Amino acid sequence: MGVFHRAPHLCRIHGQGSGSVDVFVQRVRLALRDGDIDGAIQACDKQRGSVANVVKAGLTKYKEVEANPVHDKETNREAIQKELEEATTLELPMLERNLPIIATIASIGCWSVCLVRFWV
Repeated sequence: MGVFHRAPHLCRIHGQGSGSVDVFVQRVRLALRDGDIDGAIQACDKQRGSVANVVKAGLTKYKEVEANPVHDKETNREAIQKELEEATTLELPMLERNLPIIATIASIGCWSVCLVRFWV
């Protein structure tokens, strides 16, 4: 669960969304602990913001590969990683307005890799 310890540092300004990042992280963590992917996605919908959008993209892709286990575990992991990278690319412009570019890229990159390792 160490993945979510990085989230608050990532999104203090725009990425935060509509509520407390700490509450968001806790909701997602609890939902995932209980195996409730839909609950975690709902937490992302409620939170909004850049980080929630990236997390939601990863969760949605994870749900998709779980529902259609056509590929091996490594292929599924790569598909989730690609989805996280694409979502991150879409969110970076919003984050870059408020955060130093290097810190943002490093944080998002670490976040994406950690999420993939956590989910798969």
